[in-house]
Amino acid sequence: MKVAIVDFDHYEMTYSLIKCLAVRTDAIDVYSTGEIIALLKKSQLPKKVSLCWFKTGDVAKLNDTFKTESAYDYVFLNTLNDHFPLANAFLDRLRSGNSKIILTLHNVNYWFTMARRLKVFKRPRNDEHRAMLKIAQKVDAYLVISENQKDYLKYDIGVKKKVIVFPYFIFEPQPQKVSVEKTNKLEIVIPGTLEYGRKDYEVAVEVFKILDKRLFKLVLLGHIKDEYGANILVECQKLQDEGLEVVWFSKYIQPDEFERVMTEADVVFAPIRVNTKHRGIAEVYGRTKATGAIFDLIRYSKPGVFPRSLHIPSEFQDSVVTYTTVNELKEVFNSMLQKRHLLALQAHAQKVSTKYAYANVAESLFQQLSTLN
Repeated sequence: MKVAIVDFDHYEMTYSLIKCLAVRTDAIDVYSTGEIIALLKKSQLPKKVSLCWFKTGDVAKLNDTFKTESAYDYVFLNTLNDHFPLANAFLDRLRSGNSKIILTLHNVNYWFTMARRLKVFKRPRNDEHRAMLKIAQKVDAYLVISENQKDYLKYDIGVKKKVIVFPYFIFEPQPQKVSVEKTNKLEIVIPGTLEYGRKDYEVAVEVFKILDKRLFKLVLLGHIKDEYGANILVECQKLQDEGLEVVWFSKYIQPDEFERVMTEADVVFAPIRVNTKHRGIAEVYGRTKATGAIFDLIRYSKPGVFPRSLHIPSEFQDSVVTYTTVNELKEVFNSMLQKRHLLALQAHAQKVSTKYAYANVAESLFQQLSTLN
């Protein structure tokens, strides 16, 4: 079996696919950007994996590089964000063979929300969207990263094609590293870029105003992207002046540093803005798109704190604590200062992670792929 993976943007998902597909394939060709390929080269990939570079967003270059003669059994198209007319031409080349083409949908509404004329007639939003819909029609199946997205596609959008579920990241037990000296503080990490639209950092600021600052450490694990992020940092500096230990980063965080911080943290805090937009189209975290924070819980076996309005998979019910108000959030964090409670959450988080070990995920993936034949 030969497989191709095309990804413009997500190293983590590309790596996870390689790891799972390598279980039963003879060859895997990865077509991706220089940055992602550099990261993949640092990983211990099987010899059956070939890495092919093309410039970010350059579908024309991909068209020239792609080994059509390789007769792939499956082609995974991940993170297709633009250049849709060229991508259509690329798909026409693929369809001339017998490859099964699988399109990953990160933002479901962005692909399928139509414009309305006179509030009755539906039509593509513009020429770009028309090209996107042609791509969606040409592929053999869709891939999403959560069961909630699959349900939304099937029952709200009404798609008839097969929908494969594959997690954004898999769990791999890490070798025990020399532990850093821990303080008695509860270390809370918020992973992700500091920007407006994804997370409600004001909630974090407000809750730490009313917590005992001597008992907590807050890590903002993401670089500042806009004025909103800069303003949040100003508020965090005020909290630091009042006695809260706060760590932040002024530039892009390298994967090794990200991993170190996540490993040392006690809990992942994700104050998600559940209702958001992708390029002007309304999306709902937990339904039409998935948050990467869920997969951080899996990858690092951490308990999480999320807003109650976010649709969270049922398997996380014993390792994730939810909140609605700032006062509820205060009680959540204070309860985690009790060692027994925190250890129980961490134990449940470990159990969830083992379900996402690559052998288990690979078995599920191949079962789903078999239904395309």
